[in-house]
Amino acid sequence: MTEDSSLIRTLSGQPTQLLLGYNAIEMHDSELRQVSCERHVHVVTLWLNALALFADAFAPGRVFNSNADEDDSVTRKAYALRLQLLGLSGRNSKPALDLIVAGYYTEAFALIRGMLEGWARTLYIRLRPHEYHRWYESETELAEGQLRKKEPSFGEVDGVIAADGDTEDRAFFDEANLRFRLLSMGTHPSGHGITQIHDYERGVMLFNPVYREDLCLHAFYHGLFAQRVLLDEVVSLGPQSEDWLELLGHFLRLCEPIHLSIQPVLEEEAKILEEERAAKRAARAAAKICVANKSAITVTNPSNGPFSETEGKEI
Repeated sequence: MTEDSSLIRTLSGQPTQLLLGYNAIEMHDSELRQVSCERHVHVVTLWLNALALFADAFAPGRVFNSNADEDDSVTRKAYALRLQLLGLSGRNSKPALDLIVAGYYTEAFALIRGMLEGWARTLYIRLRPHEYHRWYESETELAEGQLRKKEPSFGEVDGVIAADGDTEDRAFFDEANLRFRLLSMGTHPSGHGITQIHDYERGVMLFNPVYREDLCLHAFYHGLFAQRVLLDEVVSLGPQSEDWLELLGHFLRLCEPIHLSIQPVLEEEAKILEEERAAKRAARAAAKICVANKSAITVTNPSNGPFSETEGKEI
C-alpha cells in the first residue's frame, strides 16, 4: 500500500521532530482504516447512516420541547437530562468508528460500552423522572454523615427496568446487559484485552494495532446495537421529520440480520450469566444456613449458675 500524506492528520504548532512518532502511527492507522473499510463496506455504511441520524437530530439550532406545564419542573428537568445523556452517548458514534477501523478495538469497546451505559441511564430517568437530581450537586447542604445519592449503576437500572419497564424495555436491556458484559471483557486490561498486544503465534509484542476480523465485527455489531437503542430513545423525545424517520426505518431494517447473526454469542453469554447467578444464590443460601446453625449453638453455664455444666440454652 502506498503512503499518501493527505491521509495523515497532524497537530498544528508542534515541532517537526516531535511529530515523527505521531505521524508514523497516523500513517499506520490510515492504512489500517483503508483495509477495514474495504472489507466491511456494508457495516461502515450502516454506521454512517446512524451517525447522520444523530447529527441531524442534534443539529445546531434544533429546539426540543418537553410540552410540560410551566410549574412541572420535574418533567422539564428530567426531559432535559434525557436529551443530554442521549447527546453525550450519541456523539461517541464518530470516535468509536474511527477507533474500530484503525484497529483500536479495546478503546472502541470502552466507548461503545459507555454508549450502552448512557442509554440505560436514559431509560432510568424516563421511568423515574423524579430522580433527575442524582446527576447534579445538591442545592442544599447534606446532613453530617449523609452521602449524595450518585447516578444509578447498571445493576440498579436493571432492577428499575424489571419493575417498571415495559416488555420492550426489558428485552432491550437484557440484551444490552449481555453486550455490556462482553464489551467489558475487551475493555479491561484482562486476559481477553492483552490478546491485542501480543502475537502468540510469532511470540512478539504488538504496539501498533493490527486488523482482527473477529474483534472488528464484534465492535461493529455491538456499536450498531447501541446506536439502534439510543436512536429509539431520541424518537421518544419529540417529533422528527418524515425523511429522518424514513432513514431510521431503513437503518433498522438493514441492521436486523446483523443483530440476528450475533445471537448465538449472546445466548452463550446468557448461559454463563445464569450460572454465575445460580452460584451466587447457592452461596447466599449456604451463608443463611451457616448463620442459622450459629444461632442455634448451645452455651454451657458456669458451675455456680442456675444450670449444671451439662445443661444449657439456645441463643
